[in-house]
Amino acid sequence: MYFFASPLYRTDVKHSEKDLEKMNRNDMFTKKLEENGISIILPQRDVDQNLPKFDIWQRELELIKKSDTLITVLSDTRGLYLETGFAKAIGKKILGLKVKETRNIPKDGWTVQWFDFIAEDIDELIDFMKINLKDTSHSSV
Repeated sequence: MYFFASPLYRTDVKHSEKDLEKMNRNDMFTKKLEENGISIILPQRDVDQNLPKFDIWQRELELIKKSDTLITVLSDTRGLYLETGFAKAIGKKILGLKVKETRNIPKDGWTVQWFDFIAEDIDELIDFMKINLKDTSHSSV
């Protein structure tokens, strides 16, 4: 089972406003992963977003603990790096997925050190996962 850490909010405004384009992209990525037999936890879908923010965060931490690997969409939203750091601290594998707003990632930079693999696109991620990672699609959330 794989936790999909992905952006939900716009970065071009000062208040919290959900970014429908990013949310739709998350849905599209998740659908493609699941069509390839990869079991995904997508918080925007699998965690009640009407809960108080602290409860959402606690539920996400529980799900990260249950997952085998965390996939991080390398977006312009820094908040998802909290999930990445938590997962890394408890020994989870971390996969990165580049998207259109991903900044340049130097091969010798600090960002690369956090990740077990960084994919250029969703197809490369799927290919890597099929070859290198055990799918636990029968695990329960």
